[in-house]
Amino acid sequence: MTRSIRLAVLVVLLAQPLTAQTLPKPAAVRRIADSLAAAFVTSGGAPSVAVAMVRGTDTLAFGAWGKADLENSVAATTRSVYRIGSVTKQFTAAAVMQLVEQGRIAVDDSIGAQLPTLPAAWRGVTIRQLLNHTSGIPSYTDLGQPWFRRFAEEMTPDTLVALTAAKPLDFAPGTKWKYNNTGYVVLGMLIEKLTGHTWAADMRER
Repeated sequence: MTRSIRLAVLVVLLAQPLTAQTLPKPAAVRRIADSLAAAFVTSGGAPSVAVAMVRGTDTLAFGAWGKADLENSVAATTRSVYRIGSVTKQFTAAAVMQLVEQGRIAVDDSIGAQLPTLPAAWRGVTIRQLLNHTSGIPSYTDLGQPWFRRFAEEMTPDTLVALTAAKPLDFAPGTKWKYNNTGYVVLGMLIEKLTGHTWAADMRER
């Protein structure tokens, strides 16, 4: 199966209350964007880059550089589809905090109160600890080769949880900090439980 390597960089320039004389001309912005994006791809920073630069209602730069598919030498375009990776966490955290604002949950609630089928050792972890990476739940991306062999698969949240379900906690919840992908999968499951929608459908609605 062909593996498409996808990376996106979206840059949004918000207009500041400056005079017209202090703002760079669109043509200059386009030249700089082209130079920086091309240099990033050439340096091996990523197989491809897509950039959008917007000031007010004006699109200053909009383009793509590099390859969206290295194996088949397919050039990236502005319509290429990219995986946004951990940018997903920001949207997940915002949705969880909106549910907190609505009184549906509290940040210091135990996750097991909403998701009782999680591994027993995880159920006392609080929503706050999941949000701020202090849960101690093992991250599936830390599994090494067992993860590398499967990372291109499409997996359900339950499958991702199962990858580390039998492993002990990395540390007692709340005692240390460690970047954690499993914790945010669990937060996505929480959103689905509380809203009755898939994570994707909930994000579209919000």
